[in-house]
Amino acid sequence: MKHLKSIITLIILTFTLASCSTDDAPDVDTNLIVGEWSMTEFTYNTETTVTFGGQTINSQGDGEGSNFDYNVTFNEDNTLVANGSYDLTITGTVNGEAISAQNSTVSEVNTNGEWSINGDQLTASGITTADIDNEFFSGNAEESTSTITLLNSSTLRIESDFADAIPAGFEFPEGIDYNIDGTAIVTFTRVN
Repeated sequence: MKHLKSIITLIILTFTLASCSTDDAPDVDTNLIVGEWSMTEFTYNTETTVTFGGQTINSQGDGEGSNFDYNVTFNEDNTLVANGSYDLTITGTVNGEAISAQNSTVSEVNTNGEWSINGDQLTASGITTADIDNEFFSGNAEESTSTITLLNSSTLRIESDFADAIPAGFEFPEGIDYNIDGTAIVTFTRVN
């Protein structure tokens, strides 16, 4: 069960910034994002189906962050730095049976990357909410895109869609069919 929790958490958290764009999205003021932001909310829900060897595993999961000490700085030169920690509680079901709430601490996040905005789409590399560092993440990170649902002088909220998301570089062994669907919402408040 711990291995399943780790896989699901890594998949979901790696794609916290992954969603589809919309063609008719309003532009957001790119200048508003520059500065340091502190995470104040992180929630997600997922539905995952894995089929292998004639067996199917269906899982549903909900995650909620707390005790946030996680900041992202968006620099004017379109680079970013993300670091900090927070607690995460995951609840859900596997094949319809409830699993015990799983509590963990995501700590020692220390990454950097680049960002851009097109319409209401925030594309970034180097942001992660997983417990990894630059040596693993920055050199291997692919860009991911999320929808900015709120951006003003004090609040940044992004929503990510996990539809059929598979982590970059992750390959399932032959014969395994995998689908994920879900949404994550991350809210930040401006530090400076």
